[in-house]
Amino acid sequence: AAACGRVKTIELLLRYGAKVDATNKCGNQPVHLACVGGSVEALRTLRYAGADLDARGLENHRSTPLHVACLHGGRLDVVEYLVQTAKVDVHLAQTDGATAVYIACQGGYLDYVRVLFAAGASLETPQNANATPFYVAAHQRHVDVMRYLVAEGRVDVLATTKVGQTALHQACR
Repeated sequence: AAACGRVKTIELLLRYGAKVDATNKCGNQPVHLACVGGSVEALRTLRYAGADLDARGLENHRSTPLHVACLHGGRLDVVEYLVQTAKVDVHLAQTDGATAVYIACQGGYLDYVRVLFAAGASLETPQNANATPFYVAAHQRHVDVMRYLVAEGRVDVLATTKVGQTALHQACR
């Protein structure tokens, strides 16, 4: 129901005892599935029922709903709801060190990057391989994201990964 945004069904299930934090076989909670499905209404319903919108899934590097929303793209309103209304923690990282802004840069979702940056997300926090959001944007050739990050003046274009590569190295591959 959460993945499809069926709010009435969610409300009915909760009223009859369904657990708002129940996990499926993959270890995801309804809030994760609502983000996959892109339903702000489902997220809102789950939040008011007590769901933790910073909950960690058991798979996919222990992703939060915000990580999931940034990974799946296509629904800016979901990211805005999580960040601006629900005030989730934009600094939480997955087990591989990737933050929501890193994932948004990797996917080329410039609007997501803007929302996350406005909420205080660090553009310099590297993931475990020491790759920054700027580096991964260069790696994926998301030039519009790279331009934005440079224009904000908050990136070190000379930052290196653990193996000594810069964003320029990736851009030239």
